[in-house]
Amino acid sequence: MRIKIISFVRRQDAGLRAAESEYLKRIRRWVPCELLEIDREKIERAQNKKKLFEAELRRLDTLLPDGASWVALDRSGSQYSSEELAGWLAKRMGGGEKELVFLIGGPLGLSDELVHRARWKLSLSKLTFPHKIVRVLICEMLYRSLAILNRMPYHK
Repeated sequence: MRIKIISFVRRQDAGLRAAESEYLKRIRRWVPCELLEIDREKIERAQNKKKLFEAELRRLDTLLPDGASWVALDRSGSQYSSEELAGWLAKRMGGGEKELVFLIGGPLGLSDELVHRARWKLSLSKLTFPHKIVRVLICEMLYRSLAILNRMPYHK
């Protein structure tokens, strides 16, 4: 199984980018994983939010291969403990999923259509986080889940 993390936020602070890189390196010990950045549409006051989301969806459709399973990071999604998330990931890995794609929205989040099309919805917390930090959080959570599954001492 391959993992992709797709972010609609392109600019990342140097310190956060270093943390992402470190976790991605660790994740790749066990599964191929990449972080893709998509330029989000420019947000203007008078702009129609629906058109903005449609443009992002068109761009996303060109990046996702057939058979990829989407996971929308959305506040309406399921919340798991670290051990539960590891179990959830193990089921995906053992269930024949070829590619698991985690979608991180931009400042306006993900469109309702995109969330609806996702096979799974995952909430990292009831709290609201900046999207730049969510990128690091999902990388860390994926690494922690894989460390649990591989009986590494990282998770305490």
